[in-house]
Amino acid sequence: MCAFFLLWGILHDGGEETPWITSGIVASLVLICAVFLREIILRRARNRFLAAERQFNRSLNGVFLRNATRSPKDEKLSLEQNASLLRAIKKKSDAAITLARFADGHREVFEMCGEYLALIDRELEMVGKGSPRLPVFRSSRSSVAEFHKYHLLQWASIRSRALALEAKNLRDSGERLTAAEGAVGVLDAALNFYPSEPALLESRIKMRYSF
Repeated sequence: MCAFFLLWGILHDGGEETPWITSGIVASLVLICAVFLREIILRRARNRFLAAERQFNRSLNGVFLRNATRSPKDEKLSLEQNASLLRAIKKKSDAAITLARFADGHREVFEMCGEYLALIDRELEMVGKGSPRLPVFRSSRSSVAEFHKYHLLQWASIRSRALALEAKNLRDSGERLTAAEGAVGVLDAALNFYPSEPALLESRIKMRYSF
């Protein structure tokens, strides 16, 4: 729209007889190119997202397969395996941020983080105090915990707002109630992980009084 009026003004000052036609054509082309470029960016982000998920699953499966062939005392996550898992999480997180408005992307990231945290917590129980893996694993756990919280909150925010909007637009009272309860349920699910999170508590209160 800005391009349309800017070009119109330039052409009008230049003596163009029908500046609105030329401006409209150019503005339309700019809009089409912008939409096309946006789709390319989103598609690439989605491809990175899926590639990171495959990498994480391969790395996680590799850990379990290797551990299955070892005696219990020899079972351990190597620093290399840990680094591979972290790279996959970071890649998927970056892609989910690019695909910001898609709640499922954030959900998949925090679920991936949950798998990692469960794995690393088991490892930390077995790591010796003098092991070089201990500080690395603690640092890794802290980083992934931050990813988990960020993406869970993003998922809860996007998904609950989408369901709330759906509820307001529905005419059938039963369907409206189901959607509204779904929105509150999303926030409750997030509160199971972070029961004291102010943003979740505030959103839940607002959600309850908005229907």
